[in-house]
Amino acid sequence: MLRGLPGIVDGTALTIDRKLYDDGIASLGPCLRFATYGEPVFDAILAMSGDWQPPGCVRRIAVTPHGLDVEYVAFVAAIADGEGTALRLITDLDALAVLSLGETVTVS
Repeated sequence: MLRGLPGIVDGTALTIDRKLYDDGIASLGPCLRFATYGEPVFDAILAMSGDWQPPGCVRRIAVTPHGLDVEYVAFVAAIADGEGTALRLITDLDALAVLSLGETVTVS
């Protein structure tokens, strides 16, 4: 459930599961949206990620492949570990669950 995002109704939910979207969830009604390009809620979230200013220990990397109208985005983050800090490529949000940012490091 999404809450507190500008331009998105609180309680809106996104799914990538086509069957779940087609079957629906009674309690959500029209607030369940399919996460795909062209869906206004999904596009709004993507636009917000482009405006986010990461801390110094994180750097955004974006690549637009030749001939395609898309942008691939990832982040490089300084990660604190037992021996100091190391740089790590972050390509999905699940990776963040087990990482501790090295906030004293600046990635340039």
